Amino acid sequence: MARPENPIASANTAVAAFAEDLRRLRSDAGSPTYRELARYALFSASVLSSAASGQRLPSLQVTLAFVAACGGDREAWRNRWLQLAMLTGGEIVRERRQPEASTPRPAQLPSRQGLLIGCRPHLEHRIAPGTSTVVVSGPPGTGRRAFALDLAHRLAREAPDGQLYADLGHVTGASLGTKCVMEHFLVALGISLAEQPLDLEKQAELYRSILAERRLVVLLVNAGDEHQVRPFVGESTTSTTLVVSTRRMSGLPGAVDVPLGRFTRAGAAAIVARAFDVRQDGPLVAQVAELCADMPLAIDVTLRKLVGTSRPLDAAVAALADPSRALRWLDHHDLSVREALLARFRSVDPEAQSFLVRIAREKSLSAAATRLETEAEITDHLVEAGLVRHGAGGDLDVDRLVRALVLAEGRPLPACGRIAHLPHARAKRSRSHGAKTSRAADLAAWRRPDTGSHT
Repeated sequence: MARPENPIASANTAVAAFAEDLRRLRSDAGSPTYRELARYALFSASVLSSAASGQRLPSLQVTLAFVAACGGDREAWRNRWLQLAMLTGGEIVRERRQPEASTPRPAQLPSRQGLLIGCRPHLEHRIAPGTSTVVVSGPPGTGRRAFALDLAHRLAREAPDGQLYADLGHVTGASLGTKCVMEHFLVALGISLAEQPLDLEKQAELYRSILAERRLVVLLVNAGDEHQVRPFVGESTTSTTLVVSTRRMSGLPGAVDVPLGRFTRAGAAAIVARAFDVRQDGPLVAQVAELCADMPLAIDVTLRKLVGTSRPLDAAVAALADPSRALRWLDHHDLSVREALLARFRSVDPEAQSFLVRIAREKSLSAAATRLETEAEITDHLVEAGLVRHGAGGDLDVDRLVRALVLAEGRPLPACGRIAHLPHARAKRSRSHGAKTSRAADLAAWRRPDTGSHT
């Protein structure tokens, strides 16, 4: 809940009224905290709080970001700001006439996750020089973000004009959010807010022109669909845009798809052996890889928790031996295997969830049991979500961590033998190109734990 704000104490009644209206706009949006607004507006909480303090007129860029985060009318607020800037006298005018400092080369990529750097070199060979768009897809927990971030840093060596980064997970379906990210990208590239077109389509045209002229690397994580990503991609032989999503984006022409799944057993063992500086063919190495179900996120959490400790492999085997205990143990700071698997589970519809319970209870399901066309479609959906895999003879298998999660979350079978829907099941969200997400819903979503950004 947002804390009460200090009273507005401004000698300038016009600036005080401006600040009061910003506070009223925030209240109408559900009174999100400034920390929550900062995640959307891409300004710090202190900057946004100062904008509504009434001490001084905030900059136009901060004002429009504040308004966009609260779902206000940006054009109306832009006109109001310009009028107020004229009324406040020469201070702002003189400030505008001062020569602007040169825009620094953007370097927005976060730091790489050291333990998984370079773990899939064979996939990088699929990306030919001059590729403009790459989509790294796969279920949560498959290391999509870590792989794309490592690849972006490698490509950045040949991109002297800079790197751009945005997490689109909080702006899915919100055109204002997409516009806000676009404006910040253009500002980072030296185009001030006053120089930018007002229309998102025109902004995207300007942005794509810059991509074609400069040598840039752009990383967009937690992308929802093609409609959300399309303004940020274009044909370029000099710049590369990396898109990270749970789904393949076949609607992006010319994009190279790099689908990720679990590691091979040999690949998982090699990562464990390298991290602990032991032989790859050691029995404990293979056992740790098996107990992690070759899942990149599970291996990453294990390495983070145990590298540098005494007898790390013994400790890992002991902690991972029981699947239910393993799910609780595979949690480290902002990384959680349970949350990643739960995100996969919630991404499929209730019918598929019920079918997964059936497979988990039986440990596997023969190919003969999925002859019906509807069940075959459900099977394909579960395989795509990384919740089941095809085993020997075409049987469907569920790995030990997924089974532990499903059995812990599932309800007992009713007497009629039908599978009950699991608690917390969510119908798959339809994404309509014309749909707009309300700002209150966006802000409510921010208050829930964010697991997508850690995969």
